[in-house]
Amino acid sequence: MKRAAALTLTLALLVSLCCCESAGESAVEAEVLAIRAENEAKAESLREAGSPSPGSAAEAGSPVAGADAGLPAPAGGAEADGLAKRPPKTDWEGILSSQYQLVGNKYYFRMKFWLTRQVEHGTKSGTAALYHWLDLATGDWGALCPDPLCRHDDPALCRYLEVSVLAGHIFLDENTFLKDYDVTPMKPQLCLFDLKNNTMKPLFKEGNIGADVLGVDGNTVWLCRAVEKTVKKQTTLTRTLYKISLPDGAVLYEHVLPENCRPFLWHDGLLYCDNVKSITVADPETWEETVLLEYAAADYIGEWYLDTNRDEFWFDIKNKDKMTGRIYRYSRAYSRADGVCEEVPMPVPEIYYFQLTNSMIYYSPYDPVELGTSRRGDKVYDYAGKTIRAVSRDDTAGEPAAVYEEKENRILASNAAGYLIFGSTLLFDTMQVEKKILYDEHLQPIGEYTEINYAGDVHKIRVDLRTGEEDAITFD
Repeated sequence: MKRAAALTLTLALLVSLCCCESAGESAVEAEVLAIRAENEAKAESLREAGSPSPGSAAEAGSPVAGADAGLPAPAGGAEADGLAKRPPKTDWEGILSSQYQLVGNKYYFRMKFWLTRQVEHGTKSGTAALYHWLDLATGDWGALCPDPLCRHDDPALCRYLEVSVLAGHIFLDENTFLKDYDVTPMKPQLCLFDLKNNTMKPLFKEGNIGADVLGVDGNTVWLCRAVEKTVKKQTTLTRTLYKISLPDGAVLYEHVLPENCRPFLWHDGLLYCDNVKSITVADPETWEETVLLEYAAADYIGEWYLDTNRDEFWFDIKNKDKMTGRIYRYSRAYSRADGVCEEVPMPVPEIYYFQLTNSMIYYSPYDPVELGTSRRGDKVYDYAGKTIRAVSRDDTAGEPAAVYEEKENRILASNAAGYLIFGSTLLFDTMQVEKKILYDEHLQPIGEYTEINYAGDVHKIRVDLRTGEEDAITFD
């Protein structure tokens, strides 16, 4: 197991939540501070007592010690079998996301890095990816590959190296996960990986693009397999929805999807789909469909979060050109049988990125800052404006609290990656703003241009929002 190398830095631009003056402290700022302090206290008490980690399953019907009394109650106050639904232990428990996956107390994320490989006639360089985990209670982190002697630099030797993007919630628990793997070259199969025993079992038939894991239901898994075929120079893409048995890979359900239907989540009997110009939910058994929102052809769905505590689905619709959008909420807890979808009022009309927790919305307003000119002559922008703010979910249009302000030479969020806040910890991918010399055809300097790149081998920055201290996760 590796520990993050401490780079303890003082962030001059950090807006301290612990030292705000009482005269200017808003109710939202106080709530942010209280939630963070409570989460930190719980994590510490759990570590000392040896209790289950925050986010782990609790025994049905048993009381939860130290539960978040200040968090909003589950929608409708519903009771099951006479037992009230317990409140979440932490501010992020029960929130499913397109950006990350939490299993117990472990946060799983994907790290890219530059890799130089030996090939037949020399070397070949390029980017590679390997999943890592971070224990939110202890601060420990490590690579997904369980082999302590593995160098993680050769796909032929490390089967975990080229595991593709985390599409869907692929981890069943801390030791097993589902993902495509090229058992034979260019023919991926859905495989069940056992990290404890460092084994892999092919589970589902081959395809030529891959499978997205949409959701797990007991001993079955819902997934979407895309298959591309070219006949007489005409290429067609067919997506098929499957429900398969985890023990033996048997197909229990199969349905060819409409051409523009792109499912991204299955949960509690509903399939959430992006249909290019609309977001829908459908029952895959009956295909009764509800249109949540219709959007323009120039738009797309950005971040999404499913709050399983309140039975609410939050998402934003972004403009492809501006890469900014508005936040919407869908809830089945309303009186209408098909629920209701509504735009969420925010302090600013356009949002670049947001994160949902049980009590708060962390967001960056669309506030583009010009950084320079690219090598091609285009303007380079930091669209998020380097700030993170927070509002209460119970008063989304209220006065926001300042949470963090980023440095001049780094970017907090891009259209490919954002930040995450767990308690008092901020995590984000390092995007470095670099100025480079522009040369003419005779290799004479004629000016400079701006590029945004990953900063060397540092790919995750962890900031303690109480103190401003940083940890950098690196490959060494």
